[in-house]
Amino acid sequence: MMTMAGTPMLDEFEKWAKENAMEEDYIKDVYLTDNDGCIPSQYLGDDINRDIRGKFARPLNFIIEKVQKELGAKKEGLWLYPMIDADYEDATHAAIVMVTHSTGRRDFLYYNSEKAWNYWFQTREDFEKELFDIYVEVHKNLTRLGVGS
Repeated sequence: MMTMAGTPMLDEFEKWAKENAMEEDYIKDVYLTDNDGCIPSQYLGDDINRDIRGKFARPLNFIIEKVQKELGAKKEGLWLYPMIDADYEDATHAAIVMVTHSTGRRDFLYYNSEKAWNYWFQTREDFEKELFDIYVEVHKNLTRLGVGS
């Protein structure tokens, strides 16, 4: 799946991950491997819910930065941020929210709910499609709200 610029979205995410000091094999180990549990043991810290938040937040933060760069959303007084309600035993809820600082208005641009141990992809193409679909949904909702084109 390609972005509008013709660069595969997953390649962009991998570049972003490297620039943001994500461990080299994190994407492969966490998103492209069926693990026995919701997070591979080598990435577990003291707080499993914090680790789950990170698993869901990284792709969303990548999309947020990409969209903000493209639309200049910060310049318009609009802030996009991830909202993650992590749950080890049940579904984790992940969203991208836009806040208009002048009015305090909050709009959901993307929402997903699934169990953390199910949030992985069998192929690079599947993960690519997920990233692209999130990107398209965020753009669609921004356009609906009159932000960008």
